[in-house]
Amino acid sequence: MIKKQLELKELKERLRPDRLEVKDLRTYFNHTLKSKFGFSSKEAGAYIGNSEEVNNLHYTPVSFSQIRAKMGLLSFNDGLKN
Repeated sequence: MIKKQLELKELKERLRPDRLEVKDLRTYFNHTLKSKFGFSSKEAGAYIGNSEEVNNLHYTPVSFSQIRAKMGLLSFNDGLKN
């Protein structure tokens, strides 16, 4: 619930007209289509009007906090060690 509130707060902040760009909407819809509706990158890209490659390169959001959580809070150097 807290995560959704933070996402909503961030979205509201970004939706200020002076900050909103078409790229923001494409990123939002790409993420929603893939995470909530199970679209593949190719399907989501086609829906928002680009190729799978462009979709992955430019419209797939990156969350560094989620990356750190997935890495088990390892530092970059710790991740390189075997």
